[in-house]
Amino acid sequence: MIGLKRKFAFLLFLLFMAWAVSVFAGTSQIEWLILPSYDRAERFSGGFAAVELNGRWGYVDARGRWMTPPRLMAAGPFRDGLACVETDSGWGFIGVKGTFVISPDYGAAASFSEGLAAVRSQDKWGYVDKRGRLAIPASFDMAGEFYQGRAAVAMAGGHGFIDKEGGWVVPPWYDEAWPFVEDRAALRDGDKIGFVDRDGEWVVPPRFDATFQGRVFSSGLAGVAYRGRWGFINREGSWVVEPAYEAAWSISEGRAAVRKGQKWGYISTSGRLEIEAAFEDAMSFSGGVACVKFAGRWGYIDGRGAWVSDPVYMEAWPFHDGLAAARDVQGRWGYLGFKISPLFDAIFEYAGPFSEGIAAIGFQGRKYYMNTEGRLAFAVSFDEAANFSEGLAAVSSGDKWGYIDRTGAMPIPFGFDAAWPFCEELAAVRIGKRVGYIDKQGRVVIKPAFELPGPDAEAGFFSEGVAAVLVKGKTGFIDKRGKVVVKAVFAPWKTSAPRFASGAALVETAKTGSRYIDRSGKILQAVSTDAPSVPEPIVPYMSEAGGWGYADAGGKIIIPPIFDAAFPFREDKAVVVRNKLWWYIAKP
Repeated sequence: MIGLKRKFAFLLFLLFMAWAVSVFAGTSQIEWLILPSYDRAERFSGGFAAVELNGRWGYVDARGRWMTPPRLMAAGPFRDGLACVETDSGWGFIGVKGTFVISPDYGAAASFSEGLAAVRSQDKWGYVDKRGRLAIPASFDMAGEFYQGRAAVAMAGGHGFIDKEGGWVVPPWYDEAWPFVEDRAALRDGDKIGFVDRDGEWVVPPRFDATFQGRVFSSGLAGVAYRGRWGFINREGSWVVEPAYEAAWSISEGRAAVRKGQKWGYISTSGRLEIEAAFEDAMSFSGGVACVKFAGRWGYIDGRGAWVSDPVYMEAWPFHDGLAAARDVQGRWGYLGFKISPLFDAIFEYAGPFSEGIAAIGFQGRKYYMNTEGRLAFAVSFDEAANFSEGLAAVSSGDKWGYIDRTGAMPIPFGFDAAWPFCEELAAVRIGKRVGYIDKQGRVVIKPAFELPGPDAEAGFFSEGVAAVLVKGKTGFIDKRGKVVVKAVFAPWKTSAPRFASGAALVETAKTGSRYIDRSGKILQAVSTDAPSVPEPIVPYMSEAGGWGYADAGGKIIIPPIFDAAFPFREDKAVVVRNKLWWYIAKP
């Protein structure tokens, strides 16, 4: 009978594994961006992550390159451009170049927050500023980080809060204190927890269980335990989600992990079950995904509960700065990220932005045009190729420029020494050393009489009926007849020419620097636009380490800085460069 039971259990295990393979196969949208090669790995912060190798700590950037070799005894996260580290002589702070900004003279140190960092000297804690000057004397038994202008500290066995001048906001009368978040902080008084406001006044009297989890507000709610069960209260202390769970994490990205019946799932801020309780362990959502444990291994799910990375990791942690630390089955740590694959099969020597459904690409020293399907738009190549604008694109052969249409035909033949895109039916061209303007039939409508500020400067584009030109070394504006309508009295531009938008243009003045002018050339004291510009939802950014990635308008990292260069998204596609190769990625 025992043998049959064992065989039956083994068959059930095989059936489970077959089901697991069928469910998880091919689901992963996440891959190793920094291969697992470290003994331990901390989360990314400020563009760098602390990693341990052979018993010593160092820092790597998002491309896996060492910023600080592994020679430190301990390493904290980068905050405010500095990181606390421990050497053989003590604790100090290094900058993003890996050199000490504050000497390692302390017995212990914590990360900077709001311009101050806790340090320990002669068994007491105080705070230093970013120059290493003592801002708050070392007089505390414990000192936490500053949040919302307050820091939790301990003195003579009691806990309270101080402000950034070191004055008491909440006297050290309590048994435990947690950071301020959303104008609320938790305090433990005996065996109960309550919440105070930033003035130290009780807004939620201490009546909740003094347990390990919860105690900070997020999205207006805080997880608290009452009589052994967890729920969520609002800022006034009223129940929003009744206490019904064995454990709960804080709200993050609109969901909270909760445990019921030894399994974890996720609820919404209203308490509605969003993801069924099916996991052995779970962490909060970060970067649109949550790390969960299933069948003894960790993986990632999306907001619907669908797997985006198979549960194959021995350990895994939430995403920060677009990367997540994880440990593989060999016990080595590395960093995961969302798969970033070339949009097309080909990778190029050069790639331009898509414009009007076509992009210029470089291959074997020649320029071609490619459509959105990754195919050649037409079988013609050029020495140089610019973006399409108003149905035409400037191209060159030898030292002469002309214009092609979307079929590859050439309505305006080679004949110019330089050429720029069409705007408002006219394009700037250079003939000899002077700039003029042509129409779409290639006829010169404004004679070449204007200068260029320099070899890297573009010619002015028409916008709202006028274009910037250079006359005797000064910037002015002409209309479509070539008549100067804004006198040439402003400083020359260096690269991008100024242009009008909503009746205003930004120009350089000799005395006051960059200023806006109106159509008469008058300096504007304030600029009002009827159609304010909307920031791109995802824009390129450069990390402190020099890598390029993408972030949203609020600064949240969408794609970590793993590229050598990254360009703006145009028509939902962006050009990126890595290892001297150019390729396209799709907008996330």
